[in-house]
Amino acid sequence: MAQIEAHLAKAPEDGRGWSVLAPVYLRLGRTEDAIKAYENSLRILGDEAGRLSDYGEALVAAGDGVVSAKARGAFERALGQDAKAVKPQFYLARAAEQDGDRAQART
Repeated sequence: MAQIEAHLAKAPEDGRGWSVLAPVYLRLGRTEDAIKAYENSLRILGDEAGRLSDYGEALVAAGDGVVSAKARGAFERALGQDAKAVKPQFYLARAAEQDGDRAQART
């Protein structure tokens, strides 16, 4: 991990490097670092369903399980990229449940 961090300090526009580092940060509980890494990878590499879903998941982790408006936006954009993606569907259902809309959550 230290090697990737050192590489990114020298080459901050390496989107693939940020994509590799982000989930590692998340697994280590470094959610704010994971969010920044996902934001960098999205900025450099662009929207992609998997990246957007993982970014949204990091935002949910940072919010102690609450699907924020920012996370919801990421999940909605992910579904726009891939309508069959499971992760954004799950978290959007969770958001609906948190909003008290159980019918929408079941759908």
